[in-house]
Amino acid sequence: MNTLAQALIKVRDTRTPEELAQFINKIRVYDVLGQDDAGAWIVRNFPDLIYIRNKEIYGWAPDDEWTRYNVQNVGPLGQVYPNRIWATEGDSPSFFYCYDNGLNVPEHSDFGGWGGRFDLKEREGIRSMDWVVRSNLDETQYDPYYMLPASSEGGNAINIWKQEIYNDFAARMIWTVTAGYEGANHHTVAVIGKEAGKDILYKKVKAGRSLKLDASRSYDPDGNDMTYEWIYYKEPGTYKGALDILQSKLVQTIMIPDDAKGKTFHIILKVTDNGKPTLTSYRRIVLECR
Repeated sequence: MNTLAQALIKVRDTRTPEELAQFINKIRVYDVLGQDDAGAWIVRNFPDLIYIRNKEIYGWAPDDEWTRYNVQNVGPLGQVYPNRIWATEGDSPSFFYCYDNGLNVPEHSDFGGWGGRFDLKEREGIRSMDWVVRSNLDETQYDPYYMLPASSEGGNAINIWKQEIYNDFAARMIWTVTAGYEGANHHTVAVIGKEAGKDILYKKVKAGRSLKLDASRSYDPDGNDMTYEWIYYKEPGTYKGALDILQSKLVQTIMIPDDAKGKTFHIILKVTDNGKPTLTSYRRIVLECR
């Protein structure tokens, strides 16, 4: 963060206010725990900068035994992977937030994904880890400062995807010791109707009507069998009532509630193969109800 702070000072001192604003508009910060007082200084001096501070999610590998078996015992890269001293992969959520898997949407911090989910309303005075205070750094001198906090579900926003995260890492370690493509497992490709790719699908629907979603064109590049799961991801949507979904059907018909006019729903398609380890791809559908 102090490197970013220095860059912002340089741009402020060498460019016009319009150029500075354009520069700040390009920046997105994902700060895990806060590890010095520079973050507080940044948002106090550049309040238009989009700044997430995650105080709820820290570390994700299940345990040391899993890490030894799936990482450290797999090839030359695994051999140099260090033993845990504090939290294994503690800062990885900031990378997972941007990982292109069909679920994550970095420009929408409230949508949720492997890196967690965050509020759209900034909160005052989210303090750094206690190490900062013990290092005689004082964030209170920059009060009031405002950052985007973790959403109300906290760590559960990443835990709901944790098994897929574990499997992804394990598969990538296997790739490092596999000579040919055919010798390892690879991610499925989730397709809705004829829409391949990983971008969000926005669909306009009417209250009281039904909507059909067809995942039958999804495929696995290795020819493995696949399972399908449809998830009503209630938290990022504006409709908070129930929605009936038959989770394992290839073709899903959703009845839009009568009272949903003006609301949004998030539906997640998960397509998982039966390779080793099993791998999952996603597709997010956002329903906009009229």
